[in-house]
Amino acid sequence: MADKKIIVVFGATGQQGGSVVDFLLEDGTFAVRGVTRSVDSDKAKALTARGVQMVAANVADAASFAKGKGVFDDAYGAFIITNFWDPSSMGKELEQGVALVDAAEACGVKALQYGSLVDVEKISGGKLDVPHFTHKAKVEQYVLEKKNFEFTAFPAAAFYFSNMLTFFPPKVDDNGVSVFTLPNTRTITGFDVSDIGGVSLAIFKNPAKYNKLFVPCAGEHFTPAEFVAKFEKHTGKKVSCVSIDCHREENRR
Repeated sequence: MADKKIIVVFGATGQQGGSVVDFLLEDGTFAVRGVTRSVDSDKAKALTARGVQMVAANVADAASFAKGKGVFDDAYGAFIITNFWDPSSMGKELEQGVALVDAAEACGVKALQYGSLVDVEKISGGKLDVPHFTHKAKVEQYVLEKKNFEFTAFPAAAFYFSNMLTFFPPKVDDNGVSVFTLPNTRTITGFDVSDIGGVSLAIFKNPAKYNKLFVPCAGEHFTPAEFVAKFEKHTGKKVSCVSIDCHREENRR
C-alpha cells in the first residue's frame, strides 16, 4: 500500500461499505483497508483475496479503532457508516459516530465521508422522532462545526430497493398473490445500494468539488402502484398493494 493513498472503509463486508470497496478496487487509484468485526469471516477472507487489507474493529468499542490500532492510522481517507438496525448501535449512533470521526481526526485522516441522512427532528419542528435519520444528521453537524478535516462529504443513500424484500416483504395470500403493504405516499425515492460506491469513489477522486456537502443518492422516484407494476413485470409474480394512511395510524396510538 506504500505507493497509494489508503482509504478506510467501515462495513466493508456489508451493503454500503461493500459497494465502496468494489468501486475502489475496480478503479485502482487508492489502496483499500476494510474494517469488519471479524477478519476470519468468509466475506472478510474473500476481500483479503481481492487485495483488501482487512482489520478488525467494532463501532461499539471506541478502543478498537483508536489511534495506534491500525484502523485509521496512515490513511488518507475514510468512509464511515453506522447501522441503526444493529442491536449494538440502536440508540447509540450519535455517540458512536462522534467517536469514529474523533478517532479519524486524531489519526490525521484528510478526506472523511460519513454516511448521513436528513435531520427529521429539525425538519418536523420536533414533531417526528426518526432516530436512524436524525442521529446521523447530528454527527454530520458535529463534523462541520467541531472538526477540522481537509475534506468532508456526507453521502446519503435513499430508501434501498432491496428493503422491499427485507423490511417490507410481501405476504402471499390464499390465491398466491404477493401482497405489499405500503404507505399511501405520492412517491417513494428508491436507490440501489450497490451504486453507493460509485458516489463515494467520485467524491474521493474530487474531494474539493464535494467538500462539506450533503450528497443525496437516489435512483428513481415512483408511486407504490408503479413499484408493484415493476415488481410484477420483472418477477412474473402476481402482485397487489394494500395502502395504509400513516398519519391516521399514528393518531390512533
